[in-house]
Order: sequence, then C-alpha cells, then structure tokens
Amino acid sequence: MMALTKRTEFPIEIRKKISNNIIRLRTDITCAIKFRKAEDRPLHEKISGLRFDIVNAPNHRIFDDHKNCSPYLCDKKSSIQPVNNFTIKDREISREIETVVSRFSKNAKSLLLDVDNNSCEQFNSLGTPGNY
Repeated sequence: MMALTKRTEFPIEIRKKISNNIIRLRTDITCAIKFRKAEDRPLHEKISGLRFDIVNAPNHRIFDDHKNCSPYLCDKKSSIQPVNNFTIKDREISREIETVVSRFSKNAKSLLLDVDNNSCEQFNSLGTPGNY
C-alpha cells in the first residue's frame, strides 16, 4: 500500500489519505483477526468473515464508505456518504488498492491459524544443524 502513495500518476488527495491511514488499516485488520479468531463459528465462516473485513478495510478507512462495515468495527453505517464522483485516476488507484487487498485476503486462513506461509521462514524454523 505504501508503494501506491509514491505513484504520482494518482491523485494526491487519495495518496495522502492512504499514507495517513496505513497504520489504522493495519490496526483494523489486526482487530478483525482477533475478533474472527474468538468467534464461536466453524473455521470456514471465520475465514469468509475475515476476508470480507480485509477487503472492506480500504472502503472504511480511505473512501469513507461505511455501508458494509462489520458492527464490531464501525458504527458509522449511514452517517457518512461516500463520494461517488470518481475520476478515471480515482478508479485506477481503487483497482490497485483492490489488488493489494485481495492478495492479502487470500491469506485469511493463515492469519487466523497463525501459520507462516513463507517458504523461507518455514525452512528457517526447522532449526540449525546439530539441534535435532
């Protein structure tokens, strides 16, 4: 996401909004992970819920669109109306944000189960020779 803030072909207002809210986006997703982990539901429902929350996070934080926010995270359902007069550049950065977020949401199961899906980290966790 931070890489998008450096791309000058996108509107400065949205780039600033991303930059100013990047930590809040992370916090929202961390809260969503904690909430979904604690739910008394089947794993597949937790994964679906977390994916939904991750994909919706930019709508909540960047675009002030709260119509799909989960109640545990936001109570602004109808208090703020999103701006719908997007320019072509706004739509382009929205697609870029969606791409980043969708990649992240695909790892919802790993996030819920505290699994590291990085091959190098898995290899390094095996230990050093002689520690067997």
